[in-house]
Amino acid sequence: MAEDQWRMGFHIMPRSGIFNAPLAFNQTDSNYQLHCQKIPSNGAQDTEWIHMSSPNLVYWHYENNDNSQISPDNHDVYDQGILAR
Repeated sequence: MAEDQWRMGFHIMPRSGIFNAPLAFNQTDSNYQLHCQKIPSNGAQDTEWIHMSSPNLVYWHYENNDNSQISPDNHDVYDQGILAR
């Protein structure tokens, strides 16, 4: 997908699939953090949560993602958030 002629150059995008349901977007020290849901490009329902960070909102990199930290309640609703101090 990185070679796709329609891929945006200055917009955060997953390597494949689409982003959905941003859980948190925040700034910590000198980095920006994005936690959101990723849906595969094949249309399957097996979504995952990802964490990305950026020093400048232009260049983004994937952090070590542990999907076990976020899980749905019994109604498939994600109700977690971020607590910062």
